[in-house]
Amino acid sequence: MNLKILKIGVDNDTFYDVVELIKKYRIFYKCSSVSNDSVFKYTKHMIKNNKSRIWAAYYGDRVVGFTQVYKTYTTIGLGEIWILNDLYVEAEYRGGKIGQKLAEKVISEARKNGAVRVDLKTSFDNELAKKLYLKLGFCKDMVFEYYSKNLV
Repeated sequence: MNLKILKIGVDNDTFYDVVELIKKYRIFYKCSSVSNDSVFKYTKHMIKNNKSRIWAAYYGDRVVGFTQVYKTYTTIGLGEIWILNDLYVEAEYRGGKIGQKLAEKVISEARKNGAVRVDLKTSFDNELAKKLYLKLGFCKDMVFEYYSKNLV
């Protein structure tokens, strides 16, 4: 497999291809439809302002997957946490370890940057992702319950 994992910047030639994958990722999670421009502006803003990092999986010259992480911090752990918020691989490329390579890249970069933990969440029915995360050493949190409140 001719697979490369590269960090994406807003000036990369494939930035637009990653934006297209982000749209597909949103569809996968049944999000409401938004314009290309909205996804483009949001993603560009997040990268330019160092609010997120994106790595893309290239199979040959084609972008077939991406992962996006955000940083937060923990008083309990006295350090930085990387939130592996998004991981998506084109349907026809799933099962080829591309998702694993993307997740491993996040873990490796988090370690290099001194993070104390990588967190993630996935939908209850995403069995393929859950198997991958357990294989990579992620543990289901048995200490804390997570809650959220939608504001929009």
